[in-house]
Amino acid sequence: MYAWKQGTTSWSAEDPAYVCDWKYAKLATNQIKKENKTMKTEFTLNLDSLTDLNNFVMEISSQIPCDVDAKYGRQVVDAKSYLGLVTISIHPVTVVINTDNEDYIKRFNEICSKYKIVEE
Repeated sequence: MYAWKQGTTSWSAEDPAYVCDWKYAKLATNQIKKENKTMKTEFTLNLDSLTDLNNFVMEISSQIPCDVDAKYGRQVVDAKSYLGLVTISIHPVTVVINTDNEDYIKRFNEICSKYKIVEE
């Protein structure tokens, strides 16, 4: 499989003119490094307290303008949805921010650090 420009792969690109050399391809990762500090884009949190759950949803909704998903097993819900999170929050929930914006990722790290982080 080759990495192509505009986020496609060799399996999904329609025009071979969009191919680029591998050294320029962006690999998917769950961490971004900045100033020798690694900022995570994924945390596994314990949000089984309704107070923690409510506070988490309020903070994520008001301070992070991009998509944040929450998942447990095969279930994926919008982390900004209280009802969605309630359905899976009896288990440790993995929350993932979907952006490359370093300011949003930094804020996401700050918010997640307030809650019980489950060791992965």
